[in-house]
Amino acid sequence: MIRALTGFSTRHAWKVIALWAVLGLALGALSPMLLGRVTQSQTGDFLPKSYDSAAALRIAEEEFGVKPDATTVTVLVARSDGKALTGGDQRRIEAEAAKASAWSPCRGGGRAGVPQARPLRRPPGSPRR
Repeated sequence: MIRALTGFSTRHAWKVIALWAVLGLALGALSPMLLGRVTQSQTGDFLPKSYDSAAALRIAEEEFGVKPDATTVTVLVARSDGKALTGGDQRRIEAEAAKASAWSPCRGGGRAGVPQARPLRRPPGSPRR
């Protein structure tokens, strides 16, 4: 098999070169369509629904209308006892968000968003009213 391929390639070199050129042009023409499929920034789509990260992304979309992308950090805060957050909890969250604004993970001209703390109207996992 290899001997037949190498023999054909050496006897018909220009045909092989033309075939590779046509393949290269065809793949080059198809690449813009395929590139969009591999560079999507939906970070949570591949996560199982049971993961906390997937739940946080779902709540961010449903409750706040936030569409997280690759540059967004979504943090879900809840009390361990499942009750609604108190005023003290809110102040602590806002203080932590203010500290987070000093973070600079982006180097070389990247962008970092300003953290925002917004209260959820109901505890995560509770039924909608």
